[in-house]
Amino acid sequence: MILGLRMANSAPDKNLKLLESRLKGYRDGRINPATRIYWDIHYQLNLGLAINNTREGDAVLDVGCGVGKTLIDLARAGRRCYGIDPLHGISLQKARENAREQGVELALARSQGENLPFRDEQFDMVLLLSTLQHVADQEQTLMEVRRK
Repeated sequence: MILGLRMANSAPDKNLKLLESRLKGYRDGRINPATRIYWDIHYQLNLGLAINNTREGDAVLDVGCGVGKTLIDLARAGRRCYGIDPLHGISLQKARENAREQGVELALARSQGENLPFRDEQFDMVLLLSTLQHVADQEQTLMEVRRK
């Protein structure tokens, strides 16, 4: 157990490798400019909601944290930030690099929404930003989030 995290099964999965490949293409700059504008506005709205509905020192979990952008901004606002993502090579490694570059501390783990590696009632807020459409079992993911 690291920082209260229990390690989740990290066995490779064909579907995760396919998703990782698609995300790499998107992050390499092959995104329509209108889509980029939408994502930027969507990001600012979600970040504002997260900041306005938590206090300094609150613990926030981002399920499907990607490269950690939201968590980094929340950490800058004084939140204690935790993130999980099933994609180690393209998401979690980059999130760790981004956090290090920005001088913030994030607790990150490779896991899936259906089996969150945290104790019950550990978080003040759980984020699922563009995540539910990617999980295999949405109902199980929501049940896991509810126990946080």
